[in-house]
This record gives sequence, C-alpha cells and structure tokens, in this order.
Amino acid sequence: MDEAEAAPKSRARLEEELEVLRQQLTSLAAGLAVGGDTGEEPPKPLAPREERQPLPADIEFIGDFDILQARGVDVSSRGICFEVDSPLVFEMKVNMAGAAREYRAQLVWMRQLDGERCRLGFRFV
Repeated sequence: MDEAEAAPKSRARLEEELEVLRQQLTSLAAGLAVGGDTGEEPPKPLAPREERQPLPADIEFIGDFDILQARGVDVSSRGICFEVDSPLVFEMKVNMAGAAREYRAQLVWMRQLDGERCRLGFRFV
C-alpha cells in the first residue's frame, strides 16, 4: 500500500466518490427497469414478507419424488452445486400441541448454518 492509499480521505473526496457510486447505481437501476442489455424482463418487486410466528413442533417430511435429473453448475473439492428443473415437493406431517396436520410444500431455499445444521424454506402448495 502506498502513502496515498494509507492516508485518510478528505470529506470532499469521499463525497465525490459517493456521488460517482450514486450515479452508477442510478444507471444500473435504470438498466434493470427496462430489462438491461440482457433482453430479460425486469425483476418483479418482492412481496412484503408475511408476519412469522414461532413453530414449536416436530416435523416429519418425505420427498414427493423418486429420481431427479439435475444439471451441474460448479464443483470444488468441498462441494457441488446443481440445478433441477422441477420443484422439490415434500409431504409433511406437523405435530404441534398433540395434534397432527399434513401439508404439501415446495422447497424454495436452503441455507447452511454452523456445523452440520441447515435451514430449509418451503412454500405450501
């Protein structure tokens, strides 16, 4: 790192850089609003997230599929990423307060947590 990079930036310089970034962001947002250079439709606005309630329940779920065909995205020495063209639907039995209810839901996201744990997000179908 040379001396110019190590010296703190002046307020004026930071404001100039911020303005450049704002202009770039405005330009990118305008490109997205009209489909950008990709010819794709602009992304749909996200629906507001519904209020969540804690779920103190034991859940049993079984995949509603047999063998899936997937397309590879990438691979490393630690893992693999792939895509499937069909939704991953599961049958669920939720035992809560001594009562069991059954649902069908589609896996829509998965996030690795600490250790071996992961969190799954489903949409009811």
